[in-house]
Amino acid sequence: MPKEHMIYEWAMHARGQMVKIPEKINIHEDYLRYLDENLIYSNYKSLWEMFYSIYTDVAEHPDEFNLPLYGADQQRMGQGFNEVRSAERKHISFLRLLFTCGEVDGGRFVADVEKLKTTIREYKKISKVDLFFKKFCDYGFVFNGLKNYKLPSNGTFIVEYPDSPYLLYILKLFAEKSTRFNISAFTRVSYRVLESGIDDGSLLNGPAHIADQAEDENEREFIYKFHQAAVDFGCNPVYGVDGSESGNRPGETYIRYFKANLPAYFFALKYNFGKLTTSLRIRNAEKCMEYLSQCPEDVKDMFRQGNDGCYKRADGSCKGGIRYTFEGEEKWKCCCWGTSFYAPAIVENVPHYIKLVELGEKKR
Repeated sequence: MPKEHMIYEWAMHARGQMVKIPEKINIHEDYLRYLDENLIYSNYKSLWEMFYSIYTDVAEHPDEFNLPLYGADQQRMGQGFNEVRSAERKHISFLRLLFTCGEVDGGRFVADVEKLKTTIREYKKISKVDLFFKKFCDYGFVFNGLKNYKLPSNGTFIVEYPDSPYLLYILKLFAEKSTRFNISAFTRVSYRVLESGIDDGSLLNGPAHIADQAEDENEREFIYKFHQAAVDFGCNPVYGVDGSESGNRPGETYIRYFKANLPAYFFALKYNFGKLTTSLRIRNAEKCMEYLSQCPEDVKDMFRQGNDGCYKRADGSCKGGIRYTFEGEEKWKCCCWGTSFYAPAIVENVPHYIKLVELGEKKR
């Protein structure tokens, strides 16, 4: 059973992070010089479907990809866990590396062997490249110039995709642009790659990094408004995927908002398996009480919820928790693995969220 393997969860998570195919893409004119709009869209869609299939196959048949087969009940730390959490995108990542090491020429991709070897060596997570080439034959690729799928010592080799040679152009475009601006745009096959010029990565970051995954229009509106409010507050956004606060489970597509020279983020937007989470770092809740009295009930609810804390709370050694009194009851929130308050995605409440973090920013 595929769910018996730990990698199943991680691969399905990676598949869930893929940016959904829109009905229409505003393709930038830079790319229309080479292919017409219909060819670009259809081959982008084919690439998306290929990656979807790869993630699914990795989840269900990891043995066929020569990936670690640790059980789903494996302790979530140590070497086994670390091997799995870096494995589910390994084949997708190999494609990105490959297609930054050559040029498309006449419906085929001419790969530079020495450049590819150097790139793989610097990446440090790829070995036994012959197994990668062999596996990609199952997805329609043809490799000429390899002996037993092994790289020659130097020179070039040819990659073809007979079903649609134009797919090679789209792969090259996605690989190069995502490597320059945001690698997750490749692993998630974000159509935003096509909506800005070849030297413009602005659409690969910003609130769309998360909003493109949201299915609810109200959530998308909230993400855009919250993002702008956090930036106006003076925070610098950091974008990523697979960054879980605890480090022991598949992480989220996330945006974390930092202030200069401070190691801990003030806010975070996270999207994981269809769920949006908004995190607020409030270090001193007592300083928020006067302002909180004028807030809506769903804002007050954040302060009504406490937690049991971590194992260090019992002996008094926990340094990450906060204690406060609200509505006559003492509350405790452990913040050792992240932020202390989680806010509902209500657009009208965004100014309250920002103000509460401002008031409770400092412990004393």
